Amino acid sequence: MRITVDKIENSPAHAVTPTEVREALAQLPLDWISPIQTVRISASLHSWEVASFSRISSRLILCTRGHQKAVVFAAMLRELYSNSTQTHPIPEWRLSVRQKKTLDAKIEVHLARARKPNPTPATAPNGRRIT
Repeated sequence: MRITVDKIENSPAHAVTPTEVREALAQLPLDWISPIQTVRISASLHSWEVASFSRISSRLILCTRGHQKAVVFAAMLRELYSNSTQTHPIPEWRLSVRQKKTLDAKIEVHLARARKPNPTPATAPNGRRIT
């Protein structure tokens, strides 16, 4: 998995680093992350969609500028969960409050792990190292 970061020249900085994203993804089930080939940390400022995944391009895009780290990880997990289960094919920012609460209840265990990533090198659940 390749992680790219768009360069920025002014503040605010990106809310997450590639290392944090790699470690957070390593904590997730393999069926959630297996379709991802590229993660892009976008330079977009205050985007409607914090996280979006395209099955066509196999790319996860994180628009982290102007958002808190916890918000970015929660949006990323919601997006990956809803895409892996095909429960909510609409964009994350268009979900109702009730739908978000349902998704948050299902991803809470993974969200706790993503907030406190393991300091060891990032590895997928099958033991492969994520680079």
